[in-house]
Amino acid sequence: MAWKILHLCRSRIIIRKYKCFATEIKEYKSVVPAFRLVTNWPNKIAITDEFGDYTYANLFVSSKILAGQISEILNGRTQKRVAFICPNNALFILAQWACWMSGQIAVPLCSLHPQEMWEYFVKDSECSIILGSEEYQEKIGLLSKKTDVKSLIVPSKLRISAMVGTLATKSNASPNLKGGCNPNLYTKWKALIIYTSGSTASPKGVVLSFSNLSSQINGMISAWSWNSEDTILHCLPLHHVHGLINGLLTALHCGARCLMLPKFNAKTVWNHLLNTEIGNSRRVTVFTGVPTMYIQLIKEYENSFGENHHMTNYIKAVCSQQIRLMMCGSASLPISIFDTWEQITGHRLLERYGMSETGMTLSNPLNGFRKPGFVGNPMPNVYVRIVDNGKILVEGNEHGTKIVIKDFSVKEQLIGELQVKSENVFKEYWNKPQVTKESFVENGWFLTGDTVQFIDNSYKILGRNSVDIIKSGGFKVSALFIESTLLQHPDIKDVIVVGLPDVTWGQKITAIIVFVDGGNEKHITQLSSIRIWIKDKLPMYMVPMMWKVVSEIPRNAMGKR
Repeated sequence: MAWKILHLCRSRIIIRKYKCFATEIKEYKSVVPAFRLVTNWPNKIAITDEFGDYTYANLFVSSKILAGQISEILNGRTQKRVAFICPNNALFILAQWACWMSGQIAVPLCSLHPQEMWEYFVKDSECSIILGSEEYQEKIGLLSKKTDVKSLIVPSKLRISAMVGTLATKSNASPNLKGGCNPNLYTKWKALIIYTSGSTASPKGVVLSFSNLSSQINGMISAWSWNSEDTILHCLPLHHVHGLINGLLTALHCGARCLMLPKFNAKTVWNHLLNTEIGNSRRVTVFTGVPTMYIQLIKEYENSFGENHHMTNYIKAVCSQQIRLMMCGSASLPISIFDTWEQITGHRLLERYGMSETGMTLSNPLNGFRKPGFVGNPMPNVYVRIVDNGKILVEGNEHGTKIVIKDFSVKEQLIGELQVKSENVFKEYWNKPQVTKESFVENGWFLTGDTVQFIDNSYKILGRNSVDIIKSGGFKVSALFIESTLLQHPDIKDVIVVGLPDVTWGQKITAIIVFVDGGNEKHITQLSSIRIWIKDKLPMYMVPMMWKVVSEIPRNAMGKR
């Protein structure tokens, strides 16, 4: 189930003044891959990982060596797919830049995925090379044999040679920072294939061009004021938009520093967020994560610092004064977590909405009030509209949103499917022309499949059309809203709400819950009290009719179920 949060408000719609709405997409004239920008800051630290520091220039030189090996295997051909499996360290960016320098389409794979999924991605994308680091050599060898695709193992010495302070980097000679293909080709070329989570079907390969990436990255730099003095603490998977584009590529595009952790660990993250012993240029200024990360960070905070008032005051002071931006996305953020995080750090988490196909589409303001449960308004150069049964209800861009429907009254709800048009938006699913065609309507509007509401001058996501909107007793009910409400109960650790087929109701609202104490179905008393409690929180037509207690609700690396 796709998971994008939000709570339901019953306040009046406030229509703000807006500039003339138009859907003419601005195309960025210059499409420049990040490796081409290193001449702007060659000696700055680009990556810090568990092994050390790497300058932009050193990463360029090592990537250029690897790019030559890729080109040799492919006999100089370009726009071939190269799958790569690398850990969350400098090797990942070496592999990706090498793909782009040699003119290929990068297909990043998750090291945590099983062999069978790797086989599917490699075959589906018709890869010509499987690239990977030494720790995955055995698995890559097996994958290469099963798929009959050539493999290339990147030696760790290539990463080591890019580290600051190694023998290879102590030379006083200026490195040659020329490389890559004809600059004009990148304006036309494909850059990435990112696979969707496949929650409703087999994963689809979302093809993103260099133009798409340029538009997405420039939009985030503008909306969130990224700059070369930033340091982002990065502990997200790198095969999804959130970790790869929002975090890593945006940072490298503007000369910022990316402090990469091999994986998320709550204690380690707190150590970096509170590290005041290092110089200002190395302190974390940006952090982005998924809700499960913030939940674990809060637990670690309560276990380690909660009883020490001196430490809690210190933590709030450090986070509020030294970290300029904390964001959350990819899954639903319970309002209780939003509030608790603000109490701990002074930060109202910036929630936003995006997809693999569209990049970041909606965002709460960098400067301005952030409402929990809302995803704000359109990002720069993004146009959106809400459509219900063929009727356009509202349309908007970064300058404002207007209500289009003529017979609108405040008693009605502006709810429908979100459609997006932008240079951010992908052009195709890999080798799926019919699915691609069905995903767009006239004039290039992309059908997100998400049901949204425009209320209180902001957008909120109610859920996926197919699975998160339950039609029960004639009402359209947001499963995500019921879930976020239930998560406010102190005894509930996790929950998923679904609609089960029913002759009388159409769909019967069913809540599957996990108790904080790992309870089981014998918790009859707890369930009884929750049923009473929820009736004061929700209208009767939203109250679950059936309940199920389980020990765990499985989630993927991005917190999605």
